[in-house]
Amino acid sequence: MRDPSTLCTRLPTGALLGLAGFWAVAIVQVRGDGVADWLLPLALAFGIGATLAWPRPAAPPTPMAPPPRAAVSWLALLPILIATIAVTYGALATPSRHWDGAAAVDAKTFWLTAAPTLQQPFFAADGVFHHSPDYPLLLPLLMAMLERLLPGCGRLVLPAAWLLLLSVFVMALLPRLRTPWLLPVATAALALTPVLLTPGGGAVDSGYNDVLLALATTTAAAGLLQRRPLCITLGVVLLIASKPEGAVYVGVLAAAAFATGTGRTLRVLTLAATGALLLWLPTRSTLLHGQGMPAPLLAMPVLLVGTIVGLLDERLQRRGPAPGLRWSLALALPLLALLLLPFVAKSLPNDGGAFAVYLAHADRVWANLGNLPAWLGGVVDFGVRRLHFGTTLLLPIVATVVARRRGLSPGPTALAAFASLGVLSTALPFLLSPEADLDHHLRSSLPRLLLHWLGPLWLWATVRLDDVLRAAAPANTATNTNPNPATN
Repeated sequence: MRDPSTLCTRLPTGALLGLAGFWAVAIVQVRGDGVADWLLPLALAFGIGATLAWPRPAAPPTPMAPPPRAAVSWLALLPILIATIAVTYGALATPSRHWDGAAAVDAKTFWLTAAPTLQQPFFAADGVFHHSPDYPLLLPLLMAMLERLLPGCGRLVLPAAWLLLLSVFVMALLPRLRTPWLLPVATAALALTPVLLTPGGGAVDSGYNDVLLALATTTAAAGLLQRRPLCITLGVVLLIASKPEGAVYVGVLAAAAFATGTGRTLRVLTLAATGALLLWLPTRSTLLHGQGMPAPLLAMPVLLVGTIVGLLDERLQRRGPAPGLRWSLALALPLLALLLLPFVAKSLPNDGGAFAVYLAHADRVWANLGNLPAWLGGVVDFGVRRLHFGTTLLLPIVATVVARRRGLSPGPTALAAFASLGVLSTALPFLLSPEADLDHHLRSSLPRLLLHWLGPLWLWATVRLDDVLRAAAPANTATNTNPNPATN
């Protein structure tokens, strides 16, 4: 267990397992007498201890890449250390400095710190207003429980989530890359992406849920890259536990798995999503003062749709590879559901949640198709031109084009599909936009929606860059160009 590569793989997995376990228990306890103060450290200790104690594979399936030179590692690590100090100071120096952080997270954190239960007037009284009542409570609960254990330190959860995001990124790439210097450089590039560090909403220290959701998408992407059902499961649970749009991203993950023929992923994510929704929806109904639909009525359709898609996947598997048909179905079926939404939305109850705000404008979907050029322009403007995302959106495209022109293997197709469909999914809010001022909606929402896909995009870009660099290396130094991902 002293092997650094093993620790780099198992410690992030253990921390993720601890977070998921904490949420699964806390989201039930919070409806009753309250969450036990010892639950968070116990869950983390159990998750990390369980992964460290798990039997190690007899031998790695592929030889590990040689470690990078110390100078390269330090040049990459130094700016990360400086950024860690900066975001830690920023998180502790002030409360949240932007609206969503202050209204949707800080207020809940304050009252949960005083009493970690929903049985108190702020949550239970009809006359008390709190913003975004159906936002999942993972971040407020984490901050409140840490504040109860270590007063004044609750907001350390924010930089900790960012560091865990980087650890998951390293965990995903460590058994895959064969270019020694690429891993530290890519990790530093992800860590220093300006949108994470600038003082705007969604940044690490802003108090928003967005870094936590980026951690969830990165965990799911790591599961796709390494074909690890555990990471897929943890990613799905954290997606649902982080923000309402996380449930939509589970659908994006399912579409990517179906389009690329990874049926096992479909089965795993269907069961994980159903279980996570059955845990979360009763608490959501409590937060909405009983207006939310019963958990089985919302969770069972997920299981039904997942089962139907899984059966369709198995039928296509018997017919042999059909990537064109798979992609056509993966894109056409959600588009058909979107176009039928104006008729379906009329029969859905308005429970006052986040999705209800958008569903109330479902009759605008067809007219709002005209918003797509503005959305695409916004992706270029906020994602590329203003440099908030550095090369995040451009690099995977360039690396993939170069790899294909050199005749290299397709690479991580499921990961590429997940990242691509994820960026495409950022158009959905603007097809159901509740705001008359589209430009304002784009400015306030699109950068944070794109932020959710930082991890998957950087994973995709880094793997493709590694393929290109290995292909360009001299024959006597080249290594296996299509390694099997390590499992744990």
